[in-house]
Amino acid sequence: MATLDIERVSVEPHGEYPIVGVLNAGQGLFWRESIAGRDTTYKVLHRLKTGHLVYRKLTAWEGPITVVPPDFEGGFVSTEFPTFTLDESQILPEFMALLCQRPSFWREMRFRSTGTAERRNRLKPSELLAISIDLPPLAEQGRLVEVGRAVARAERELAALRAACAAAREHLLAAAPDDAPHEANRTEP
Repeated sequence: MATLDIERVSVEPHGEYPIVGVLNAGQGLFWRESIAGRDTTYKVLHRLKTGHLVYRKLTAWEGPITVVPPDFEGGFVSTEFPTFTLDESQILPEFMALLCQRPSFWREMRFRSTGTAERRNRLKPSELLAISIDLPPLAEQGRLVEVGRAVARAERELAALRAACAAAREHLLAAAPDDAPHEANRTEP
């Protein structure tokens, strides 16, 4: 289903390297700061490619695993982040990204991690590859990916609607008359 595929890049003193982080719970990637080769002790970094599976070996039980989307192509991660090419004749990258969000998948990652203390445990690439996944046919994977996209769209629309409602409420409250009695407006009974 996947094969280890790491593009190692030697860090050059005059090079600039845009660094990427991997969010926990399979929630994707984020841009960190760029580092200059002269300002780091890293000798080698791993370059990301669209469609690669990437995870953090350290604290793998938190689910820091995802599939690289196009906008992170060419970003860099440290050697703590192995990358894999997915066999697209067996699994769609977007379907793998959904699997990366499953707590049962992180539990398997935790179970296979080794070390002396949980916060320092590491998951070896061979152990990640040993996790068994029951894969539906590609057509079914595609259907599930489409459902996932529809859910994500609905979540974004709901968040925008909530933000609009909150702004409208604030505007309404700011425009409403103050309930406190004013001396000039008082009438005697």
